[in-house]
Amino acid sequence: NAALPSPRLLLGASASAVLALFLVSFLVGPYPIPPATVLRVILAQLAPIERGWSEAVEMVVLHVRGPRIAAASSAEQARAR
Repeated sequence: NAALPSPRLLLGASASAVLALFLVSFLVGPYPIPPATVLRVILAQLAPIERGWSEAVEMVVLHVRGPRIAAASSAEQARAR
């Protein structure tokens, strides 16, 4: 009889999977953006860091794909309830 994984392990694995899917979703589409760039764009909203990307990339991350991905995630969570 195998022991079940701990809730903490399941939560960590689930959170990691969601984060990975979030970052990978920026690679899909006509304007792929590398995950490291996505993270830097998001971090630039929280802390002063050097911007090594175009305004177009920032617009896509913050105003196009980011909100779409968040809306899709929220809709899926609501559907799962």
